[in-house]
Amino acid sequence: MIENQPRLYPNPRMKEYTLLRDFRIEVLGESICIPQYYSYDGATIPTIAWAIITSPFDPSVMLPALCHDYLYLNHQVDKKTADKIFHQLLL
Repeated sequence: MIENQPRLYPNPRMKEYTLLRDFRIEVLGESICIPQYYSYDGATIPTIAWAIITSPFDPSVMLPALCHDYLYLNHQVDKKTADKIFHQLLL
């Protein structure tokens, strides 16, 4: 595991993940620090699209979804910038 990857704990009662430690990342000039115990639900991908795109719990979309959800919640950046960061992380 890369040291800067988020460590997640699946909540057995919900389709949620919780950070086990602070997660820091720099993307497009933005320094993002997501605190320990922050919970999120993975990527919002309609079930019908899972076969075409991917599951919302696929590792390739978990990190982008984590950052995107957190940025939308705390308003560190505007929604357009949060969407750009999400796109950059998906690449």
